[in-house]
Amino acid sequence: PGIPTISKNWNYNAKRKELTLDLSQKQEIPFVFPLEILVKTSDGKEIRKTLEIKNSEEHFRFKIKSSVSDIQLDPETKLLFQEV
Repeated sequence: PGIPTISKNWNYNAKRKELTLDLSQKQEIPFVFPLEILVKTSDGKEIRKTLEIKNSEEHFRFKIKSSVSDIQLDPETKLLFQEV
């Protein structure tokens, strides 16, 4: 019933060269789906990753050499969801 409502929170630790991404589904019952993300770095690189979303709260860590300037959820608009 309905569509996923997702919020994201991220932080880049320059010392560790590590990106932390927290995703939360806000609806009552979590959906299970693959979610593509696009990570943009300060040096102009774009890194795509596909994440398996299964729970209301998901936490991911990635090693990224350059500082992160932005993260886009579903950059090709393949899924129907609301980002809050």
